Amino acid sequence: MSTVNVDSYHSLLSHAPRSRQRQFGVGEQVRLSVLQQLDKVRYQVGFPDGWRIVHSTVALPVGATISATVTAVGDRLELQYTGTDIVATAMAEHEAASEDSLADHERRFNLALPEADRETLRAVMASAEDSDTALMSGLFLGKLAQPLDAPKLQAVYEAQRWTGLVGASADRASMLNSDDVHQLTKAMHQALRESSTNVSLAAFHDAAAEASSQSGDDPEQERRQLAWELLNDQDGGSVEYRYGVLPLIVADQLFELDLVYFRDRQSSAALAGKSQRMVMTLNAPALGRVEVVAQAIGERVAVTIKTDSEASRQILCAERDRVTELLARLGWGVDAVSYETGGIDKRAAAHIVEHVLNGDSLSRWV
Repeated sequence: MSTVNVDSYHSLLSHAPRSRQRQFGVGEQVRLSVLQQLDKVRYQVGFPDGWRIVHSTVALPVGATISATVTAVGDRLELQYTGTDIVATAMAEHEAASEDSLADHERRFNLALPEADRETLRAVMASAEDSDTALMSGLFLGKLAQPLDAPKLQAVYEAQRWTGLVGASADRASMLNSDDVHQLTKAMHQALRESSTNVSLAAFHDAAAEASSQSGDDPEQERRQLAWELLNDQDGGSVEYRYGVLPLIVADQLFELDLVYFRDRQSSAALAGKSQRMVMTLNAPALGRVEVVAQAIGERVAVTIKTDSEASRQILCAERDRVTELLARLGWGVDAVSYETGGIDKRAAAHIVEHVLNGDSLSRWV
């Protein structure tokens, strides 16, 4: 499943077996109901034949009803928004007005920063290489009622950005073997099976121990610890989230794997209805950037693995059956394992920032 890079389109893949899916025709008009937002670009959307997961580059308001026209069918279904519904109106407004200013984003996220914090944030944005990420970092701290200062902003900012980017070539990707895929699968299983608190504490344990054992100040370790504390600061909503870093061996090299974990507090006592979402990101010479998203409800799980190169995607996709087999062996009913390429702009921590900023909407979900 891939995202169509045109603002007026979206593509989707049904979680229902193909034999039970309704067959749409090009040019057909459909009405869609936006049920909930899963992350920045993915939504659960109601169709005439049930719900599906939709990728959209346009924000879809939860609860809205949308008109669309089918423009392509096949392995993926592509639609174009039509009519004068709320999404079409939002698209027109988005084109007519800039949303780049601090004031616009404060209104968007229902937030009013003290003037001193606004000045601090403007100064950091002016000097940051990625001003948008700096802006989101400041608004995230504001949502948590954290006073803004340069160390906090820098910590959250750095936790979301890639450093030391290494692009994967076909030769380096071929260094992967089944043990590497097993490592990824085990890390995913650990995150989904253990309680979020245990995962978070275990994930940060080694880094915290290393920082405390070193003599003198280590700015990088202090920044990492501060980021861990801030990103694990709960906003009091119905969804619990955790952030940590896990060690992972890929192609005989040790790397840090960023991990964020969401679960619905209300359903945690009943396994049958328990919702969980886990996002892992890493950057390794053999793979380049990789993002793994596991969506679990009860004992059922769907996994999406995204890479930034076609070579890495092909290597990992060749292990699809092994990933499914390993997850099944670990007790999961696997609904889907899909592979995508491109669009890994931020590390896993950005999912927590986005979740907290959207906390006042109806899309508060695991």
